[in-house]
Amino acid sequence: MYQEKLEIRGIRRHEIVHYLLQMGAKPVPLQQGESTGHYVSDLWQCQVSEETFVTVMRSNVPQVKVSFTFRDPNDSKTVLNKFRLKIWRAGA
Repeated sequence: MYQEKLEIRGIRRHEIVHYLLQMGAKPVPLQQGESTGHYVSDLWQCQVSEETFVTVMRSNVPQVKVSFTFRDPNDSKTVLNKFRLKIWRAGA
């Protein structure tokens, strides 16, 4: 198993979850539709932390930790590149 941990700032948790679902992940239900923050796909699984906030120059910025686990390390590059393209943002 290969694991990769990311700390994402500036993107809300619900958006990150939306990106994971777009990439083919399915939530692992706790009970009656509640999510555990755990998502699985054919090639990988992912744990998404609760959203916290950090203060940057008087602004509260959302922070979410995402941990991917891969059965095959060769799959990690493709999946992580796809995920990073989804979360990449340029300031204006």
